[in-house]
Amino acid sequence: MDRTVLGAAALALSLNLAAASLRLSYQWSVVLVFGGMVLFWLLTARKGLLPSDWKLLGGFFLFSNVCTLGLEVLMMKLRVWGFGDRVYPLTGWTFLGAPVEEYEYWAACAAIVPTSYLVLARRLKPATVEPAFLAKVVEWASSLHLQAKTDPVQYVDAEETEVGQFKQGAKFPVYACIQLAILAAIIALVRRYHGSWRAMGGCVLCFFLTAFPNEFYSIRMDFWDYNRQRMLGIFFLKIPLEGWLMYYLPAVLACMMLDVANRRFFGKDV
Repeated sequence: MDRTVLGAAALALSLNLAAASLRLSYQWSVVLVFGGMVLFWLLTARKGLLPSDWKLLGGFFLFSNVCTLGLEVLMMKLRVWGFGDRVYPLTGWTFLGAPVEEYEYWAACAAIVPTSYLVLARRLKPATVEPAFLAKVVEWASSLHLQAKTDPVQYVDAEETEVGQFKQGAKFPVYACIQLAILAAIIALVRRYHGSWRAMGGCVLCFFLTAFPNEFYSIRMDFWDYNRQRMLGIFFLKIPLEGWLMYYLPAVLACMMLDVANRRFFGKDV
């Protein structure tokens, strides 16, 4: 396996383990895990990517965050998921009905996925992360306790079934429809994709090892929960099938879109 993928995988698992061991809040688990992975990929990419690559990454970052902003608003409006502060308080800062921690999560994903794909496609060597520096970052994150500036964000008012799941509203698989739309976009782009399937596979694996442990930890700590009425009803480790697909399908689509956009705007394959 590619050395860069192995390094990123080891770092992602280490950061998630540190966040769980320190029982960090949603805010600081995102800062540590996703912020650490963003830093890793940016350090790896800093000397190997071309100016056009950075323009591509910047454009994709803006486009992706616009899309995820709309998705988050839609999911909150349709009560697909809800947030709470039963274990550690959220900051209390919200935007369009969702806590700011959620937008930090999405922004980090929009940086990790495209940067990792370009790094792996260019076969750049992994960044060197000093263990002492990582230990200092973990110690710093664990010492921070962000206090709520407004009323804490509460769980949605609903009938709970178990930790990480609740029931509200009429039965309709909203989340599955989102995944089908992403799958349809992937199928539409398959013939136009000229990029590296190996780089895509490494990108998806690294993203999964970053996001899945963090979500599992967040569900266990009650940072958010899912509405069973908006799911197909198939859960593994308290995460719905649609949530598992979210680790793969958006990352695959992002890789394809990067390749197509690179040829469209810069006249070259990724």
